[in-house]
Amino acid sequence: MLISIKPAQHIFAVNKSSLYTTVRFKSKKRLFKYKYRNLRSKSAPHEIARDYFDENYPAYFESDWFSIRCAMLSRKKYCCVLNNFISVKDYEKNLIDSGAYDFVGKMNQNARLECALLEAERDMTIKQIQQLQKVEPAADSEETRVTVNSALELIDKHQSILDQIDIYKGLSKNCSNLRAYVYPRADITEFKTSTVIENKQWIHQSYLLDAASVLPVLALGPEEGDDILDMCAAPGGKFITMLQHVQNQARLVANDPSKSRGQHLHGVLHQYLPVDYDIQDTIKTVAFDGQYWAAIETDCYSKVLVDAPCTNDRLSMYETEKNTDNIFCHLRKNERAKLPELQAALLKNAVQACKVGGTVVYSTCSASRWQNEFVVQFVIQDLLDNHNIICELEDLKPMTNLLKDEFNFYPNATVGALVQPHLEANFGPMFICKLSRTT
Repeated sequence: MLISIKPAQHIFAVNKSSLYTTVRFKSKKRLFKYKYRNLRSKSAPHEIARDYFDENYPAYFESDWFSIRCAMLSRKKYCCVLNNFISVKDYEKNLIDSGAYDFVGKMNQNARLECALLEAERDMTIKQIQQLQKVEPAADSEETRVTVNSALELIDKHQSILDQIDIYKGLSKNCSNLRAYVYPRADITEFKTSTVIENKQWIHQSYLLDAASVLPVLALGPEEGDDILDMCAAPGGKFITMLQHVQNQARLVANDPSKSRGQHLHGVLHQYLPVDYDIQDTIKTVAFDGQYWAAIETDCYSKVLVDAPCTNDRLSMYETEKNTDNIFCHLRKNERAKLPELQAALLKNAVQACKVGGTVVYSTCSASRWQNEFVVQFVIQDLLDNHNIICELEDLKPMTNLLKDEFNFYPNATVGALVQPHLEANFGPMFICKLSRTT
């Protein structure tokens, strides 16, 4: 069936009977303009980024890519991290009254509930083992073999439960001083920033960031007395989040090789720390290329965070004031091609800077496997082959299971965890991987 479109003065006709809509132009000049507009080579960085993602990500996300793409092009949700260095009681009360809740506190509470369930299961398993020990079957009988096998299975189950209890006990205390508020799924209420005067200084009561950016800090699990290195600290969101938990009870080193980004980090610290807070006692800021960190320090830190430079998928899909601000700009083509090499070098040096028994968390704002799991797998193998350093991947499923109400996690991740954007929970993308250095 052919339908002529009158408002366009019969410029073209649409054939609805075919699978793909075809356009038949009645003017060669109009046809040329249509072809140029729709088939021209994309030159704007955000157009190149969208085409690149459309070509590569459907194979990874399959049918979910279309909803993810829609979410990435929509207004994202934020998280409100409260400033623990000043009193924010009234501000926090207003957040609660508006429907926001502390998702870190909720995670801690859910972890405690999970511990209680596991402890009940542990007690039941112990009783079952004790009952089997009371049984006295005949020697070398089938009943003996069944009893022994059952006892061994229960002992293995008991040990597994104990391991899970230890994990959830850790999660119940993880970043317990941190207050990070979000609105429930499908609630698009926006947070309002607020400042107060403390000792003649304007200080922000909260820091707004993507809630997925809090997850690398939760995976790192900073504690009192830790020596922590943030290898790519600027612009400062994750560093400020970490600082809100440990405050002055840990030694923090914030590094970023860019002087301009380092100055921005100093400005952020000035906006959130009171004048009377002695930054020199607990915080050190440096500007050094993390690719060569092992040349100056090794085996020094108990925890290292590497929020590596990446394609920043969500930001790359938007038009920017300067084309060069987008990594998909033609002028930054070589830089983009070398990203996995840079990321691998940063992660490798981070592991070498970490103490034996310490923790390294690697994160990116990209869903690309070339920047995420492939980088991690390469670095683990390279460290083993060339430096005799053994790293083990930590399971993040216990943590992600406690955060399923707030985030959508990619279900088929083989390494680490990946937050995939969703219209109802529009956070991410964010890849998180946790490594522990064993030698």
